[in-house]
Amino acid sequence: MLASQRFFFAGAALGLSVALGGCGYSQEEWDQVQRDAEALRNQLAAQRQAREVCAQEAADTRARIAELRETLAERGVDLEHAGADLAKQQRALAEYELRAKQLTALKQHAELLREALRPLAERGVAVTVVDAQLAITIKLSALFDAKKETLSAAGSELLARVAEPLRTDPELSQRAFRVVTHGDGKPAAGRDDYQMATQRARAIAAYLVDGKGGGLTPRLIDVGAGSTLGVEPAQAARAERVELVLVPTEEEMLSVGAVVR
Repeated sequence: MLASQRFFFAGAALGLSVALGGCGYSQEEWDQVQRDAEALRNQLAAQRQAREVCAQEAADTRARIAELRETLAERGVDLEHAGADLAKQQRALAEYELRAKQLTALKQHAELLREALRPLAERGVAVTVVDAQLAITIKLSALFDAKKETLSAAGSELLARVAEPLRTDPELSQRAFRVVTHGDGKPAAGRDDYQMATQRARAIAAYLVDGKGGGLTPRLIDVGAGSTLGVEPAQAARAERVELVLVPTEEEMLSVGAVVR
């Protein structure tokens, strides 16, 4: 029996040797094939284990999300519309940033105009930004003689100096201004305050677009008139004024009340 087993193993070894030799593999090459196969089996097992871990983690995460949804629902948080609310907030933030940028640019223009017109402050010229509107304010007494509707010589000279920075600024020279005059409620005989305010506004606008006067482009002037009837006597001098108001562009017409406040 022992001899038969020895004969069998010897024959098997011989057969394996012949088979290896017949396939072109040496023993060393065959061993390497076996090692590579074992390495692949180990790698596959590791990947299978990693997938099982990921699956468990995903299940835990889903359970946690479900728990959080339930908690938020109990607190009145509607996750179904959370995305829409976030998009709305993002749009509102973008609009706010745009308005803030516009207001910053407006204030920069105001500062440049204040600096350019600073020498005229003593003559009643001021630059203001109120409710996101830039305006150049001039006392009417510096432009017109009492009860008159035509510019005085000094008034014409003053308007020409006010128009200078508007004409030379690359952006402001392309913008429209509205002329608004305010009276003291004491017009000339035979005229009401509105009529006098209108005539004075027209006189100012005409001079501003005159080539010998302000030299501004005609299409940039929009004539308007206002009145401050019933003002207190002590405020009459301050009430009589003209405002050159910068007309907002289409983008600037967006409400900036929230930014200004």
